[in-house]
Amino acid sequence: MTENPYQSPPPGPDESEPSEHNSFRLTSSSASPDSNIVIGTFRDAIKFSLIQQLPLLLIASLLLDGGLIFKRVGIASVAFWTFTLIIMIRRGHNMTDDDLLLIKWGYLPLLLVTCILWVIASYF
Repeated sequence: MTENPYQSPPPGPDESEPSEHNSFRLTSSSASPDSNIVIGTFRDAIKFSLIQQLPLLLIASLLLDGGLIFKRVGIASVAFWTFTLIIMIRRGHNMTDDDLLLIKWGYLPLLLVTCILWVIASYF
């Protein structure tokens, strides 16, 4: 006897029972979906922040505006490395993922705050 190719296959043992479905995750583990995200190491965070800052410092130094933008970028860079040094001294080898995330992505928000404060200070 040949099987009918148009007939759906019989349900398996797992398909016949209703299952609990709480989210759209593709895994059945009970761990949080964010637990698989790896921030990286301290060395990777330093390399990443250098890759961010060096081109910005180079471009800002090449602008012909009398060094105004380079001062802002330089002040933000000095402040960032000061905060990074404070984190390194206080945490040592016990850095959390939040610390590494701050070292990786903290420069750009700090540069934005520096530029905003510079504009506010120029009005007074």
